[in-house]
Amino acid sequence: VQEHRWPTSEQTNTAYQTLNDETWRFEYCSATPEGHGGIGLLMNPRMPAFFSSSENISNRIMAVHFMGNPAITIIITYAPTEDKSDVEKDMFYDDLQRYTHDVSSHNGNRLVNYCEACNMRSTQTRFPQPQSRSWTWLHPNGKYKAQLDHILINGKWLNSIRNVRAYNTVELNSDHRIVSAQLSISVRATKENKNKRIKSAKSFRDFEQRQH
Repeated sequence: VQEHRWPTSEQTNTAYQTLNDETWRFEYCSATPEGHGGIGLLMNPRMPAFFSSSENISNRIMAVHFMGNPAITIIITYAPTEDKSDVEKDMFYDDLQRYTHDVSSHNGNRLVNYCEACNMRSTQTRFPQPQSRSWTWLHPNGKYKAQLDHILINGKWLNSIRNVRAYNTVELNSDHRIVSAQLSISVRATKENKNKRIKSAKSFRDFEQRQH
């Protein structure tokens, strides 16, 4: 989730939302005091049992950690738009690269460089969708749409992605739409959670995430 615009006094926060008669957990970082930005991850009701912790990396980057074998970390980002300064853009990608990789390097070209350096892959290109399911951002004038939000995954797990698309079904008072990735991955519980086991893609379905 991007640009929720909720300023809080804590670096990371937890809220609960009812969607389709189910309670979803929302882990999020604060927006600025002026109500700008704000990022988070909306988890379906099956995932909180494996939730470990959330981490505020910067005002544009957060990480959510899940227990399991392997353990899973989801990184949520809000990249600077084209009108932001080069200093702000470089700072964002430097922070992102420092967190996800031990080698640092330098809005489209920066993202490509990051993916190449950290073996990250864009998932949307693997699953062509009609225009109605592809665009992720609506211009304030209501006339222009663009695909600005992307879900990236480490190349090692690229074949685990089963589908990626944008949705209109969740209203979060933002001009960005929810982007959802469906994964198929077998996760063994840790020793402390032997009786909690994820066996199929259903347990990882509908990670609702908006990225920019």
